[in-house]
Amino acid sequence: MSFFVSPSIMIVKVSVGQNKMISRTLLFLSILIAAHSSHLQADSTSEIKQALERFNQAFMDADTQTLNTLLTSNYVHTNSGSKPFGKTAWLNWLKTRKQALQDKLFHYKNYSTEELSIQVYGDSAVVTGRNIAEGMNKGQPFQHDIRFTHLWIREPSGWKRAAFHDTSTKK
Repeated sequence: MSFFVSPSIMIVKVSVGQNKMISRTLLFLSILIAAHSSHLQADSTSEIKQALERFNQAFMDADTQTLNTLLTSNYVHTNSGSKPFGKTAWLNWLKTRKQALQDKLFHYKNYSTEELSIQVYGDSAVVTGRNIAEGMNKGQPFQHDIRFTHLWIREPSGWKRAAFHDTSTKK
């Protein structure tokens, strides 16, 4: 008898003449494992979507306290036009935007996430999609349309964003 196991499926090869009860039991167990794995992935996907919604709202509000809880300690942020920077530098940048929000120098008219895809790999996930934002910054209208890739990690306190990269969709 030989086994092949992956996170979502188990294949059992049984030689002719082996006990039918063993093969039926193993088939039943492989179905249970596959069903359980699919259920866990669905739960993780739902949890990540919820964390992403909290993250996006906190980002729009420049809520650095909430964002701090949704980022890993070694978070890396890379924009298409800058060098990578860490959690502290990114949160400090966001504090300046919070002041602009409070002074009514900055606001979003629209901020949406589209084409969202979440691929879960155990305690990590790759999240891709498109963010479309428009609003006003110091009296000037802005529009941003980016494609992004996030790496999310499950920590004991929940899902946290570990890395971000974007690129503009405009040419």
